[in-house]
Amino acid sequence: MTRQAKEREQKQREREQVLREDLAEAERRLEATVGAVCAAELEWKAAERGVSSIQAKLGRFG
Repeated sequence: MTRQAKEREQKQREREQVLREDLAEAERRLEATVGAVCAAELEWKAAERGVSSIQAKLGRFG
């Protein structure tokens, strides 16, 4: 394999690694967003039913 081919291959591996890291960060952000949305929905449902947020988090909607 030529030196240029090895350099291209190395650059490709580096780009792939950056993309994997970016994807992992995007997945973490998505999970956090979904968690926040679920928590907000739980609070909203609790408020509709007039129960405390603690009861809602425990699943006790009375």
